[in-house]
Amino acid sequence: MDIHMKHKKGITLIEVLVTIGLTSTIVYLVVYSLINGLQSSEYNYNRFKISSSLDSALNDISKYLLLANNLPNSLIYDGEEYINDSDTLIINLPSIHSDGSVINSFFDSIIYDYNPNDNQVRQLVLPNSESYRNYKNNVILSDVSSVTFNQNLTSKGVVENINISIDSTSFGKNSDYSLSRSVRMRNQ
Repeated sequence: MDIHMKHKKGITLIEVLVTIGLTSTIVYLVVYSLINGLQSSEYNYNRFKISSSLDSALNDISKYLLLANNLPNSLIYDGEEYINDSDTLIINLPSIHSDGSVINSFFDSIIYDYNPNDNQVRQLVLPNSESYRNYKNNVILSDVSSVTFNQNLTSKGVVENINISIDSTSFGKNSDYSLSRSVRMRNQ
């Protein structure tokens, strides 16, 4: 019997360990890439949701500002006084008749109020009793970190335009999103 076999059959322990090491490294890299891709996809989706909701709110506010007759300094509603300042915007616009025509002698009020305690922007639509516009009291934005309504006045003290800036930090870290817009008042 030949003690030295010329052809060894099977694999050595070192070959098994190298194969396991390479396989586990490849599996780790594939799983890491998939997880990273899913997190990136979720992050992009969340950014899209934030930007869409901020843009929708800015469009809504801009629409009413373009129709505004004036911006009163303050308004008392339901025992609470709202003051036109950096985090509250009060808009008076002409009331509308059931046929859609404007009732120039009556005004509806719309209040956009940012509450930093609950990080929400609330919209209150307060129609005049003669108006066909509906009452609303709803949250138009949540997870808002700051809102700024900045009024630019003409030399005569009339509001020329409003700069609106909204920042959001929803969906956790690294999802900050800011949007701003300047709206020129129609009475200018």
